[in-house]
Amino acid sequence: MLRIKPHLPLVWRTPTSCQLGSIAPVVILTVVSPSHERLLTALFDGLSRVTYDALARQRGLSRDDADAFLAALEPALDSTLEPALASCAVTIAGNGPGRGEIRHVLPNVHDDTDVPAGTGIPAQETLAVIVESYLVSGEMAGRWLRRDIPHLLVTFDEEGATVGPLVVPGRIPCAHCLDLHQRDADASWVAIASQLVHRPHPPSTAMLRGAVATEVSRMLLDREQPLRCATRTRIRASDLGVSQSVSEFHPDCQCRSLQENVIALASRRESRSPQPTTATVDSQRA
Repeated sequence: MLRIKPHLPLVWRTPTSCQLGSIAPVVILTVVSPSHERLLTALFDGLSRVTYDALARQRGLSRDDADAFLAALEPALDSTLEPALASCAVTIAGNGPGRGEIRHVLPNVHDDTDVPAGTGIPAQETLAVIVESYLVSGEMAGRWLRRDIPHLLVTFDEEGATVGPLVVPGRIPCAHCLDLHQRDADASWVAIASQLVHRPHPPSTAMLRGAVATEVSRMLLDREQPLRCATRTRIRASDLGVSQSVSEFHPDCQCRSLQENVIALASRRESRSPQPTTATVDSQRA
């Protein structure tokens, strides 16, 4: 992900030139057009290279201009993002749009289809990103829930995309919680969902897919923050506008008891006294 270091202030020198940094600027840009200014704004928020290139084209900049502008900003870019994500092994599962863009922003990732048949899920995996159209099926989400692997839900539909929550089994509401809440809100949801599971992928633009990839990387960077993990980010396809909500556990879902079950099982194992095998053998001999 590309992002200007957040501590660097943007200071204008003239109406068409600026610097990043105050007393001792890190970068001085002598020519800043409205198109460049838009890229600067986006870079302060953070975006993938795919989104950066798409935004540059949208603003009328050539590939050479976009590359030169990014090269000029290199000393001001945050280099800590890659190592933070490099420590996290990620599998991309599902068949939704945007898988390629997500792969592009994550340094240590492979597709679920890269796993040889019969080998199951690699032991080194720490996270999964499930990308689907319309909704994530219980079967897909359950595959990761049962293995106690955190998994980020990503869905595309005709109006945009939703990123989140990042389900940490037993601690963050799961896909089934979302489904149950949807059933409570709409009595016809079961019938609707059954038709959406096998529906063709909705159309999506490169800008939307790039914005989704950027949000995925942000979620993974913030994966140690429970409130952030529970957040669902809605990205509109029309203008890439964003709204957020916090997912909640559903009282009829048992996912919250997973952590309690693990703790209880460990406690029972620790409390078991060793079997007196030697004494038993000796008594039998006697």
